Amino acid sequence: MSRILRAGCAALASAALLGLSGCGGGGGSDASGSTPVTARPAAVTLSGTVATGAAFEGATLVVTDRSGAEVGRIDAVGADGSYTLTLAAGAQAPFVITATRDELRLVSVHDSASDATVNVTPVTTLIAARLSPSGDPDRLAAEVAAGSARIDAAALASRVEEVRSLLQPVLDATGNRDTDLLRGAMQTDGRGQDRLLDSLKITITPDSSGSSNIQVTVRQQTAEDSEPASISFNSASTAAPPALPTVAAADLVPDGSSALIADLLARATACYALPLESRVSRTDAAAGPADVQATACRDLFVDADPAGYLHNGARVGPSGAFGGLFRAGATGLVFSRGSYEFSRVNGDLVIGYTTTTTGGSTDTGALVVRRVNEAGSGRPVLRVIGNQYAHDGGVAAFHQHRRFLSLAQSGWDYHSVGYTLSVANRTDGSGHPVYDRVVVTSPRGHQLTLRPTSGSSYLVLVKSGGTPTGTNFVRLRSRYAAADASGHPSERDTSLFFAPNDMEDTELSGLSAHSVWKFEYYLASAPGTLAATQHYKTRARPLSIAELRQRGLATLTEAGQSALAAATLPSNGRLPLPDSGGVTLDWQVPAGALAPTDLKLWGRASASGGSFNDQRSVASTARSGTIGCSAQTTSDAHCTSGGDFVPAATADGLHLWARDGDGREFASFYAMYRLATPQ
Repeated sequence: MSRILRAGCAALASAALLGLSGCGGGGGSDASGSTPVTARPAAVTLSGTVATGAAFEGATLVVTDRSGAEVGRIDAVGADGSYTLTLAAGAQAPFVITATRDELRLVSVHDSASDATVNVTPVTTLIAARLSPSGDPDRLAAEVAAGSARIDAAALASRVEEVRSLLQPVLDATGNRDTDLLRGAMQTDGRGQDRLLDSLKITITPDSSGSSNIQVTVRQQTAEDSEPASISFNSASTAAPPALPTVAAADLVPDGSSALIADLLARATACYALPLESRVSRTDAAAGPADVQATACRDLFVDADPAGYLHNGARVGPSGAFGGLFRAGATGLVFSRGSYEFSRVNGDLVIGYTTTTTGGSTDTGALVVRRVNEAGSGRPVLRVIGNQYAHDGGVAAFHQHRRFLSLAQSGWDYHSVGYTLSVANRTDGSGHPVYDRVVVTSPRGHQLTLRPTSGSSYLVLVKSGGTPTGTNFVRLRSRYAAADASGHPSERDTSLFFAPNDMEDTELSGLSAHSVWKFEYYLASAPGTLAATQHYKTRARPLSIAELRQRGLATLTEAGQSALAAATLPSNGRLPLPDSGGVTLDWQVPAGALAPTDLKLWGRASASGGSFNDQRSVASTARSGTIGCSAQTTSDAHCTSGGDFVPAATADGLHLWARDGDGREFASFYAMYRLATPQ
């Protein structure tokens, strides 16, 4: 996640594939960089609340002192986010308090060796970032120990006041004008200071070892085609950070919403805790909303009726929305870590969440929910409703490291960042594509066209001359990984979709977290008539190339990478696919990287064309998986009748895909084709 807070291929012999089993402006330092040592009592007790709005339940909380030593730890923050911790005797102020859960990290500080209330929130993380000479709150503890960051009463008060000025419009709108942002009393009930946290999205993303990009976005209700208030700046800038514009209280999340989100996710967990036979009356392909029978499950939906749920054209069913209700494997699924994202023009809320299986595998997602009054009690509750769109669609920030291990082309590996425009290649009862095209208008007014192709599970981007590309990824900026590589990746990788002119990293870091995209749908049955218009908002901006290079990504195992590099391939470089058993991949996940939850393979059914893609969802705990063959349309000829790849099928590439809690997507891509020679 742009940190919210900070934000197999055995031998790959000719016919076998992939058994791949085998801120200068951020610091408060004086000239010497030293931090005065404060007299210390025998013990210091700290207490407070750890929250992002919702309680930061389950997080590990660690306190480090001036020397960099760990002087206190709580292994799991409780359900209400509160903590109390007595530090080791002799602990030296100042203290840095860090709460970590998955890829998310919150940071706070305490300047003296005295008992105190110290909260740990996105706002305190922003304060910590402004105390850090690198602008990176994750580095602050080490910077204090090294003497490059100073935390004393004066430095802390200065940075707190700076952050207060930056946030003042939202402080006023949420009734927090006089709230102590670091030490004020708070509870995770969506009121008071907690409502302030629900109303802010603070993202801090390092772009080098010495600076970080900081973005503050107001989570608010806006028109479908409008972006929320937002500011962006780099920690190395010597100018004062800009202040947020005026915000209307009526446009912010209603009081108490974080508690309602937690309640909804608890009710979803209770539904999935029921045995399959209690949840639904049938599980075959024809099952639908009427077959959801458990009251605990029906009550998740508006009017306690799953039939009213519609999201991107999908209704409740085994192969549609809430498909887990109809599968025994989803029993025991836990919904948690809810977050308010923004409100739609009709007042419906978009919320993020995490699911955890009984085996420990996690995934993230988002729901559109409606606040209603519960029958009988009249108390407000949230129920799921979906976006009520008739057609599929969506936009997400996307990041890719594209590697060319075969054909001695690794010198042309490159990074790309941008957006994926996702529309499923839906078919009618006869297996023919439903859509003729979808025209997408970007936040800056540029129009892009998506069209169906026979072997693709999604609509693909079309180049200006009308040529389909095989991808739905708009590359806004691309750069070679090797410092000595000249030119631009688009000159060699000619079949993909690159923006005509790369955006600069500074432009990317200033993009809105909640950018707005318009999708216009034209059906194959009436290509001259506009069938529908739908608007989508992103949940996060793309990282810049510099920011992406600070992150780790999952990769194929060393054995798998070596096998690809050593493979003997035909002149076109495409790897022949196995005629049975599918494609097996093994991968590794470095510390701090996201674990893949989707594997995808791209290829061609024959030497003359017929491009296709196949994919396989995997658990986040998995480190191996097999991609099988699956036809997408009636004219898709890359699979045999038995479900294997046809003998002439070859692979162009594969990727390991992961998604963070902000909905941003990351992919390690392994390309298997010969690059073009620049003209």
